[in-house]
Amino acid sequence: MAGIETSQNFSDGQQVDAASLNGIISNSKLNASAVDGTNITVTGAGQLNLGTVTADKIGTDAVITAKILDSNVTLAKIQNIANDKVLGNTSGSSAAPSELSITDVSNAGFTPTAFSSQESCKLPNGLVLKFGRVATSSSPQTITFSTASGETAFSSVISAQVTAEKDTGSVGANVKSFSSTELIVTYETGTEEINWVVYGT
Repeated sequence: MAGIETSQNFSDGQQVDAASLNGIISNSKLNASAVDGTNITVTGAGQLNLGTVTADKIGTDAVITAKILDSNVTLAKIQNIANDKVLGNTSGSSAAPSELSITDVSNAGFTPTAFSSQESCKLPNGLVLKFGRVATSSSPQTITFSTASGETAFSSVISAQVTAEKDTGSVGANVKSFSSTELIVTYETGTEEINWVVYGT
């Protein structure tokens, strides 16, 4: 069956004139045979009606960013990621995000080194922090910075702070002097432990 039909009919012996010829087009319309009937249908008035566009009708890479309305991609539409992972980029330049472990993120920007009774951290600006806790012996007491493997050494010390600690009551402590390898602390009688923090480069 033809995909176009017209209400302009001719009978045997009828004279054909300009008006009847023009009527073939003006009185014509599409019918159901003109389309597949699935994605596009024809209304009773002969108008095309676009139905639902299925996934197989969308070309690969055909949907561009500008065609997605802002704030309309939900979290559920994003690819699942493994447990204890976050999305980010630590490549040092622009790149597509990738899965990063939580440890990678928490350590980003500095390198902590742990060792017996103390810790050392080097921050991105080059500042080094060392801190620890020691039992008291006699005041004044020398606290030597650990030389454990992997620790960042001081070339110079900028500042040092100490606090005294005991089970009950209050005690005090002070930094008497410091160098790039040790600090000398004085403290009150009854002090049991000294908490110390040293900043340097």
